[in-house]
Amino acid sequence: MQLTRILASFLSVIVFVSGCSKALEGVESAAGTIITAGLESGKTLIDGNKVYWESGDAICVNGVASQPVSVASPAAKADFTFAQTLAAEKKGVYPSSIWTSEGAVSLPAEQTALPMAAYAVSGDHLTFKAIAAVIKLQIKAGSGSPSIDYVEFSGLGGEQVSGAFHLDYASGALTPSSTAAADKTVRVPVGKTLGAEAVTVYVAVPPGNYSKGFSVKIVDTGGLSMVKKSGAVTLAAGTVYPTPVFAYEGIATIKAFAQEYIKILDIWAATVGTIDLLKGENYSGGDWNVPGAHYVPSTTTIKVGGKTYNTADMLETALRSYLLIRGYDGLDRTHYGAGSIPALAGGAQSMGETPVPETHGYYWGANPYNEAPGNGGYFRTTEGVSHVVGTDVLDNWAQRSLNFQSGQAITNMCTYPRAPITAYTGSFCSMRALLTYAFFFKYMLDNGFEKGTEVPDDAIIRCELFQSGRVSDKDSNTGIWLWSQYMNSVNLDVLAGNNIQNIFLHEVAFTSHGLSSTLAFIKSAHAQGLKVHIWLQCFYSGGSWVNPVDDENNRYDQEYFDEVIGRAVKYVGYGVDGIHLDYIRFGGTAYKHNPSAEITATGCVTEFCRQINAATKAANPDIILSAALMPEPDSEYYYGQNPAQMGKYMDILIPMIYFRTGGYRSGGQAWAVNVANHFATKGAPAQVWAGLTTYEDTDSASTVPMSDSKIRSDCSLFAGTKATGVVLFRYGLGGVPDLNGMFEN
Repeated sequence: MQLTRILASFLSVIVFVSGCSKALEGVESAAGTIITAGLESGKTLIDGNKVYWESGDAICVNGVASQPVSVASPAAKADFTFAQTLAAEKKGVYPSSIWTSEGAVSLPAEQTALPMAAYAVSGDHLTFKAIAAVIKLQIKAGSGSPSIDYVEFSGLGGEQVSGAFHLDYASGALTPSSTAAADKTVRVPVGKTLGAEAVTVYVAVPPGNYSKGFSVKIVDTGGLSMVKKSGAVTLAAGTVYPTPVFAYEGIATIKAFAQEYIKILDIWAATVGTIDLLKGENYSGGDWNVPGAHYVPSTTTIKVGGKTYNTADMLETALRSYLLIRGYDGLDRTHYGAGSIPALAGGAQSMGETPVPETHGYYWGANPYNEAPGNGGYFRTTEGVSHVVGTDVLDNWAQRSLNFQSGQAITNMCTYPRAPITAYTGSFCSMRALLTYAFFFKYMLDNGFEKGTEVPDDAIIRCELFQSGRVSDKDSNTGIWLWSQYMNSVNLDVLAGNNIQNIFLHEVAFTSHGLSSTLAFIKSAHAQGLKVHIWLQCFYSGGSWVNPVDDENNRYDQEYFDEVIGRAVKYVGYGVDGIHLDYIRFGGTAYKHNPSAEITATGCVTEFCRQINAATKAANPDIILSAALMPEPDSEYYYGQNPAQMGKYMDILIPMIYFRTGGYRSGGQAWAVNVANHFATKGAPAQVWAGLTTYEDTDSASTVPMSDSKIRSDCSLFAGTKATGVVLFRYGLGGVPDLNGMFEN
């Protein structure tokens, strides 16, 4: 039965029993407080309408978490121990982790327990009760015996169902307080194999009016899914809403296809050989050969929902899927040419709900690469900038080429767009498109987008084919920091000739010089075999330090995290080689921002490193992550930087060993060597490159640029240490030494 009719055909509505309820009794002692907690409504186990406490449960009262309880068997009441005395008025929540402040809770996006709350003016009048409604799904196998991975609930009216809520403890009422897209869904892990007998899954959701109904998506471990929807409904806290038993029949969705399809990017990165610009692999000795090229073998296949897709099937499916999620009729087979595919009446479709479009047995023609110089060579959307493309070009190419076949053969699918796409200077062959649309779907998945219309207008999608443009014949662990003001005057020939192989370019370049000019600079650097890392100021903005710990609410400032990480992911999309984190610390005030044992300044720095690693490596697994560190060993107290923790997520740690400036001058060369060895030992598995200056301070603190030979001499100090490289601060102040023969891999 469709879920749209479920609410009209419930066999019953079950209310959690209250017979096992008991007042919350507080007993104060020198050791703290022991509270006996009873239950009015359901909790972790729901079995025959009985509810229990289990060993390992913990509650939070007045912001203080109890110790995990230990009970011999599931029990209707249990004694919870607190390490400190609690006030007479008590406000409690279960599970303890949802407490954020006295009047607020955070419901997790991945749910493992039914949230409850309790309130009393004094300790002997408190009772725990459910603050959520419960959807009781009853699922059995349709065809086969699929294993269910998870179920996901969302309101069709965009209701908030996870994240931050205000909580009225007296009434148990929840009030949404977040508009974040991530808080519109809640997921319940299942991990059960379906059979003839129904499997029951409980989903706890905020009570209230779901004006357009709700959706439940069931996803199996094979990537297939089934979606059930209800009509408009009002859900009450403490009430179970059972669905009739329904059979699961998973379908392959566009998202399931995309998750498999993007794996060809790994194949592309790992496959190197000689490519013919017209015909592809296995055509050696021709006029259009490219040795050492990265490519996807034309024999590559993927499998989605029991169907095997060859490369021609992949491209057709990618194009039809792309158009559907962008709001065009990707199933159309009669039109081709830019702007000719009709728009969908309902707008863009959702990847997670739309079945994979049918394929039609197309195959590769004679020249699917078609990259010969006469066709413009590498694809470019702005003069001099290769390997990137905007969504307007993807729209144009998909519509122009989708149904344009020579018989059933996909061949020579070049596009020749006119306005409004400007400065088009290259061909966009079928094999390049195969990869480019994979990069697009990876962008969608990495950012949690369901519809192609959620992709920002200024998003840049990578479109490499033969090589990434980031591989140099000469690789070295040497670099230089570059302020944006010197971007157009830096001598790349000198850097390359002097074996300074990594440029740390300040991100202000994108705003001060513009995107096109900055991308052109990156291309020029790549042509010299140089890597370009974008230099970010993490916890410093507009001339002031940013405190990334929300001390009042005992949490990290995730919104600020997201803003900085979002910039980094955007830069990765531009085809840069690395992301460099500067000001990834507190300005000497870390000790002031430790609101709890779980939320600390050091933990904040480490968590930011973890999150930016996950986001940028998802966008490009080869991206190089580096971080600038203060050089004082064991300086967590002031800066929150722990190299042992940061080294788990950074590829390179760069302590700023500026032994010729300021207060560090007293340590001299011996101090500098010791610092390098210290960080190299503690920061493993990350490499450690020593940061040093191209200038020195005099006793009067005036800055004096250093000569090439003196800078090289300073660099040579670290060649005998555990550090594996050096980075110079900075270009434009001091010389550019010849570092050939130093720190070669």
